[in-house]
Amino acid sequence: MYKVILIYSGHMIDYLQGIVSGLSNEKFLVDIIDAKRKDGSIRIPNKCENITLYKYLDKTKPTTLFWLSLTWSVYYFRLIKHIILSDAKIVHIEWINHRNRIFEEYILTTIYKLLRKKIVFKVHDLNTKALLAKKKNFQNEVPKSKSYFLNRVDIFFVHNNYVKNILINSGINENKIKITPQGVYNYVVPKGINSIVSKSKFNIPSNAKTILFFGNISPYKGFDNLLAIFSRLSEKIKDVYLLVGGNFRKEHNEYREQIVKKISKMDKARLRINFKFIPEDEVEYYFAAADVLCLPHLFINQSGVPFLSYAFGLPIFARNVGGLSEDIIVNKTGMIFNDDEELYKLLCDFYEGKLELLSKDELIKYTKEKFSWDKITSKYIDYYKEVLN
Repeated sequence: MYKVILIYSGHMIDYLQGIVSGLSNEKFLVDIIDAKRKDGSIRIPNKCENITLYKYLDKTKPTTLFWLSLTWSVYYFRLIKHIILSDAKIVHIEWINHRNRIFEEYILTTIYKLLRKKIVFKVHDLNTKALLAKKKNFQNEVPKSKSYFLNRVDIFFVHNNYVKNILINSGINENKIKITPQGVYNYVVPKGINSIVSKSKFNIPSNAKTILFFGNISPYKGFDNLLAIFSRLSEKIKDVYLLVGGNFRKEHNEYREQIVKKISKMDKARLRINFKFIPEDEVEYYFAAADVLCLPHLFINQSGVPFLSYAFGLPIFARNVGGLSEDIIVNKTGMIFNDDEELYKLLCDFYEGKLELLSKDELIKYTKEKFSWDKITSKYIDYYKEVLN
């Protein structure tokens, strides 16, 4: 039986749950290299015999320099030992840890190739530095270490044509690039919480109109643009609310201060803002309370938030950047806009009943069929076999 080592190393647990749910149905042995976490654990289905989880990275330790150095040193020792002793022919890398990217892209890559392992790389982003930028000067530049790594990858998994074209323009052979859609969010199972209950939780009137912004807040996500649009919209539509759930990255304290200052000058009567990490048992309340999710991003390759929104039957209004437009069917699952003025007009049209989108139930059904993890991981297996042959 074929075997693959999937390196996940403690990144987003909800995305890993999707991968596990799909691969658990395949006849392919999978060693998942992940972490001991504070934020929960992966649910591996009962009677699943093909997946083994290794928690090599300890994310429960303090984040002081000493503990971080020790934790990562132990992790890399365990990982390299596992790679050397394993008979797996494929190393599937889901994430590069950006703080240690020089080591991972140069040293680990060289070790994999010396051991004659085939490298499969899922491209979530090409330059994490751009996503963490404190100013709005985002660029998809590929660092030298990344180029070294990319040139030694055997097959790439990408979520959209936007990223595929970036790789091709960086000199990657098109035949190596496989488009595999992002799967529907399934870490939190919807409980069927209704809109009235959810709005009550946030002190929003049951018949009020509600716009949602959800997820980590960084300059590239254009949250300040949405605040400005909402200020205009709330003057025209008297019963519209803005619901926000998400925290700022620790690198963006200055940006947080700018946002807080901007909010202090606004009429806060119809703002419902929670700048915090949203635990899994609260997620559904946000989506059930809202009519539409807004993604005013200024820069992105792809995002997992649309698939979270779809899972709860909530349509999306997204800026036409990166690959976002490839995940939205205009006039069905959401709308695409090119600038802030277009978003303002779309929201006006939406609340005036001029747009016809899929109903909640229709959107959930469409999503389960289109973005099933079983279908997606089945493609993984086909591409694993292709690279081995």
